Amino acid sequence: MQKNKRTLYVIGGKARVGKDEAAQRLRELRLVGVIISTDSLRSGEADPDIAAWSRCLDIIRSMENIEFDCGIAVAGIAATPERVHELERTLKSFIVKAMFIGYGNESYVDAILEHAENHKETDYIYWEEIRRKNAGEKTHREAMPGEVAGCEDLKRRSEKYGYEYYGAIKQRTIEEHIGIVIDKLFKNPA
Repeated sequence: MQKNKRTLYVIGGKARVGKDEAAQRLRELRLVGVIISTDSLRSGEADPDIAAWSRCLDIIRSMENIEFDCGIAVAGIAATPERVHELERTLKSFIVKAMFIGYGNESYVDAILEHAENHKETDYIYWEEIRRKNAGEKTHREAMPGEVAGCEDLKRRSEKYGYEYYGAIKQRTIEEHIGIVIDKLFKNPA
């Protein structure tokens, strides 16, 4: 008897775009019971993203033969289009739905800084990083044009493998961003 395939939702992309919040929304919708944050699996290795992705794969593969009715969500910057595509080729008991989020324009830096300011208590590590670097805000603003340009590459790589891409912009609230991400995940049939 063949098991029903479960869905593995993967939300990758740039830092500070709401990947974990979108995964939480999938849990609220009762579509996933397990969320794996690759960011929480990062450690001090030379390439923490590769190490985090390897740990993530170990968790997913350990769950492949366990019977349960809900999906799994993976969220984090270690999830790249190439890594997800390779994973998708090897998984037997999961349908993979993936999307990637980048910066839609340079003004998104304002949303990042506002979020850090408004969530000092819950996002204290990031807030301290901005505060500690005396010119943290200036550094973020100076880096954004290059980051936005890099998102064009992320979009191209996502689309190469048939994955959705979304560019977050400051003019939308985080709730609006998450709604768009969830809609795009369901638009893209596995």
